[in-house]
Amino acid sequence: MKERTKKISVIIVGLFLVSIMLASVLNFSLSFNQGSSQNQQQGFEYNGYEFFQTNNGGWVTEIDGIQIALTYNPQQLEDFFLDDVDLTTLRFSEKTYLSLDINNVNLAVAASDLTRTLAFPRIVQACPEDLPGCENLPLRTCQDSTSQAGVIYLKEGETDIMQVENNCLFMQAAQQDIIRLVDKLVYKELGIA
Repeated sequence: MKERTKKISVIIVGLFLVSIMLASVLNFSLSFNQGSSQNQQQGFEYNGYEFFQTNNGGWVTEIDGIQIALTYNPQQLEDFFLDDVDLTTLRFSEKTYLSLDINNVNLAVAASDLTRTLAFPRIVQACPEDLPGCENLPLRTCQDSTSQAGVIYLKEGETDIMQVENNCLFMQAAQQDIIRLVDKLVYKELGIA
């Protein structure tokens, strides 16, 4: 009986955390869709693109009539260097597993910035290991990627790593730097930075 109560508690806490992250991401996304001048505070030009800061601190620009919303602007990432990566095979997979610790807010924001702005086929939420809230999600790491099913694996760690290997994009950085790493990749892929 105690084991069942413990499992139910873990599930409730996991669902609560996931709902908070989703509500946060949804609020972040919706604030950019309003497009009103009252929502835009500061602006500047960078490599021919106009950037505006929103009330929630994020940044938005427009490319071919489509709003791109990220946490950081390209000026804030100029000191963050990345090797070039080729995402072609990942973009041609039948589906892409997005694997991360769903209880980590920084990883959730980074995943949102990545998947809202770059086109990947059929995103499937996954976890890298059996964590609270992952009971009904597939477990995937780079070792599970195939030519038909790519993996994007986001992880917090002490060393900054970004590599594409065997149809898997692995990105690791410390705390807030994981969001910076993802945003820098997005700007490079969009041709902004």
